[in-house]
Amino acid sequence: MEFTNGKITNLMSTDASRIDFATGYCHIGWVAGIQVCIILAILIVNIGPSALAGFGLIILSAPIIGRIVRSLAKKRLNSTKFTDARVRLTQEILNSIRVIKYYAWEKSFLAKVIDLRESELKIVRFL
Repeated sequence: MEFTNGKITNLMSTDASRIDFATGYCHIGWVAGIQVCIILAILIVNIGPSALAGFGLIILSAPIIGRIVRSLAKKRLNSTKFTDARVRLTQEILNSIRVIKYYAWEKSFLAKVIDLRESELKIVRFL
């Protein structure tokens, strides 16, 4: 963690977790082809050439699944924008709680947080 301008940032932890995530999954790329070939061979031996029909269906449906995943990723990106805005507003509220209490602005700030949360939940429910 790093302390700058009164804010704590978690830069090293985020970078380290991304590297850890990438190293954990980097071997999937080169092993996946081998696994598919072995599994397809086992299926052909056990159930015969009809296994190729199922494999063909998987290959043909891959572009459709890719489009669906891409659209879900875009929706998730929109959701993170609302999440970030809500978290920033919550931090602002917590940092200036004395002023908010002094001027009795609790309801207006609560309404802003609720609006952002409802916008975020619409997308999360869709996902």
